[in-house]
Amino acid sequence: MELKKLYSTIHQKLNQLDFTKLYNGFKKYDFILYTSKEYCFCNEIYVHDAEFYGNTAIEWNGKIVAIWNVEADYIEDEDVFAANLVHEMYHCYQLEQEEKRFPKDLLLLSIPLEEKLCQLRYQDSRLLVEGYFNPSIDILRRICFIRNEMLEISSSIEEELKSETIEGAAEYMGVLALKQWSSSKYKIRMEKYCSILNLVDIQLNPRRRSYYSGCLFLHLLKELSFSFPLFSEVTIYASLPQTIRPKSFTYQRNDKLIDLILEQEQNLQKMIEKPYDFVSFPSRIVGYDPMNMIYYKTYFISKGFIRLDNGLETKTIQKPVILKLEASFDLVLGYSFIK
Repeated sequence: MELKKLYSTIHQKLNQLDFTKLYNGFKKYDFILYTSKEYCFCNEIYVHDAEFYGNTAIEWNGKIVAIWNVEADYIEDEDVFAANLVHEMYHCYQLEQEEKRFPKDLLLLSIPLEEKLCQLRYQDSRLLVEGYFNPSIDILRRICFIRNEMLEISSSIEEELKSETIEGAAEYMGVLALKQWSSSKYKIRMEKYCSILNLVDIQLNPRRRSYYSGCLFLHLLKELSFSFPLFSEVTIYASLPQTIRPKSFTYQRNDKLIDLILEQEQNLQKMIEKPYDFVSFPSRIVGYDPMNMIYYKTYFISKGFIRLDNGLETKTIQKPVILKLEASFDLVLGYSFIK
């Protein structure tokens, strides 16, 4: 892979995009493509910067930029690659607009594997898929019923709706950008998201699911001609007009979901019961990869990167690791590598 050539190709493609058609005020931001050895910025190659982690938006050298780890997440299709960068550029826009609705990821990741919540999430997914193919106000009203039920069970669901507001909106911008380049690739991508939401296991991962549920939720609102403020004090769901009254309905429990919850809990229990040589490091989590983290019974298991800070030292771990936490999960007591 020739990093400079890839950068130039994506740069030219992004220059063809009409960002204002995605959202009024949205614009192209600087971006960086990087590997473990080097990075490309403004068509120039530099030695790797240790501050780059994951695919995201960061403040760097006095500006907000989108970054992408080509080594870990290389995408051969140039249109899809560019669309993914639009997702990260929308995060740049959110930072510039001083977005306040970012979820508390650690709280979101700690939402328990409660069967009723997972069942309701599955029904919400099914309705979103149905709404993509056959949008109707009736489907939206049923979605409202499901989501209100979830909020009554756990206030932490608000973090899920925040994640949908932040990540789902960014993903929606990405697919709309893809539509400008190729309507057929847009259709394929949206139908792929429908397929993902139909999977049983995605219902156990609300953080990952929010990318797809948020995207399809915004698509449904647009198809129904509802305006929605992407920047406000509340989540996109909470900003729906009061005239949309929830509609109750009877749904059937998914037995596969019940089995999957039990299986995952058993696997996690076995994992935390293994003998670990914990290194004492009282600290707080200041950096992480939420897409590769899971919480279970006062433990965080991370397969991405994690950054811990004890006030005197910041430790970056880029290997699979298990963190032992206080009951409140605010304070890390120690860590051990997973072999």
